[in-house]
Amino acid sequence: MFSPEKPPTHPTATTHPTSPTSTTPATRATRTTRATLPAPAAFPARILRPIRALFADSMFRWFVLAMLFCVSFLNYLDRTTLSVLQETLIAEPSLGLDQSRYGDIVNAFLLCYAGALMLSGWVVDKIGPRIALLIFAVAWSVSTIGCGLSHSFAMLFVFRALLGMAEPGLAPVSIRVATAWAPRNSRGLYMNLCSVGGSVGNIATASIVVWLTTITGTWRHAFILPGIAGLLIAAVWWLSYRDPGGVKTGAKLADNKPPAPASAPAPAPASAPAPPSGASANASAYAPAPSSGASASASASASAPASASASPPAPAPLTWPQLWGTRALWGIVLARLVSDPVWNFILYWLPGYLEKQQSVAFGRLGLVGFIFLASFIGGLGASILSDIFARRHKTDPLLGRKKLLYLVSIAGPLCMFVPHFDNLVPVIVAFCVIAAVCMSWMSGLAPIIAEIFPIGNVASVWGIAGTFGALGTIGFNLLLKRAGQPGFPLTLNQMFLAMGFMHLASAIILFALVRRPKGAARP
Repeated sequence: MFSPEKPPTHPTATTHPTSPTSTTPATRATRTTRATLPAPAAFPARILRPIRALFADSMFRWFVLAMLFCVSFLNYLDRTTLSVLQETLIAEPSLGLDQSRYGDIVNAFLLCYAGALMLSGWVVDKIGPRIALLIFAVAWSVSTIGCGLSHSFAMLFVFRALLGMAEPGLAPVSIRVATAWAPRNSRGLYMNLCSVGGSVGNIATASIVVWLTTITGTWRHAFILPGIAGLLIAAVWWLSYRDPGGVKTGAKLADNKPPAPASAPAPAPASAPAPPSGASANASAYAPAPSSGASASASASASAPASASASPPAPAPLTWPQLWGTRALWGIVLARLVSDPVWNFILYWLPGYLEKQQSVAFGRLGLVGFIFLASFIGGLGASILSDIFARRHKTDPLLGRKKLLYLVSIAGPLCMFVPHFDNLVPVIVAFCVIAAVCMSWMSGLAPIIAEIFPIGNVASVWGIAGTFGALGTIGFNLLLKRAGQPGFPLTLNQMFLAMGFMHLASAIILFALVRRPKGAARP
């Protein structure tokens, strides 16, 4: 027999716990249960895993959308609050407003918006979307708070002008972020989703402004409270946003995926197939693309495993002189110049038009939300259809996206019939269709820009186009604020007639000028 103090005769039976000869079934079950339990140090990792997964590229793409939703919601809420309060502000004695001075404030915003939009696109391309949107959001939130604290026409004029300098930065940030994060075949939808908060903001602005004004007893809180919310959202953006893995300012991975891990084997230069003659590995978007002949097919089959981890280089951005020399830029610019006044009429003049011309009470201005809901549905539907049209035109996706806008512009002439409706219901329905047309154009032009220009230029192109769109709106507003006044040759009905032809004219411009340069590779 063995003494309890002595070691066992067969040490190998006890020094290897998994040995079946040294354990009973009960002991093995106990040890199996203990083996399945995680070590104490593993519990924090399990708790943090869902949080870390949020910042993985696949999920962080949607977190970016959520942030842009909140930012664009407040951006459009701040922008359109003035139009909802138009008649209320005109009745405020301390501000000294009338119809003409209200038009001056709108034009001050748009003039600063036009100038800043072009510059903001360059800023976004230069410093990146994270820092740029922080600056823009803080600036427009402070300006909105200033509007609520204004006690004179001059103060309101200055703060709206400052708002116009800050707000346009959101558009180039959104298109830059969407181009970087969206899968290439889903850019249209992703770009629309980036701005969906603005559509929801437009839908809800009238109801929110009326509610805040009613419960607080003053119109000032309709400016101040959203401004404070904007400062909080700006802080969240600053703390959380990052570019896709490995993407720096002015660069992009061609397939919008993180770079391959360092341990992944790189394809050997000696075995890599030679590119077709006349093509370069670093060719820009405006250089001839490789042919798709037999040598290209052989190259694709020989390097199929490597292509999964190695992306073709992103096209180099064009310089500003090169950018201004492209025919496509001028086509997009002129299309926005002609069509933007219709959308801006809905943003800045429609609530006042409904109050004065259709006798809609202030408390019922929430009806405007249906019009902006239609614009959201139109923009979302157009972005989905744009991707579908692009996929159906595999050899030329740009042509597919353009065809959609040609079809949408057919509904534009409905605008000229609005002044002749005697009932509010057809007026609201007509404006719903018109708003859907406007937002379809906005949603459709963004992926067209991404189809033609390198990522280092998309924000600049969008900014330039928006600048010209704002300039067109300013010129239209100068006529609109005097329409129908004694001694002025134009009437309000004639202004609606002009708006009815604007999208058709933009479609003709798009057809004539916006084309991919011959031999240019797809960005």
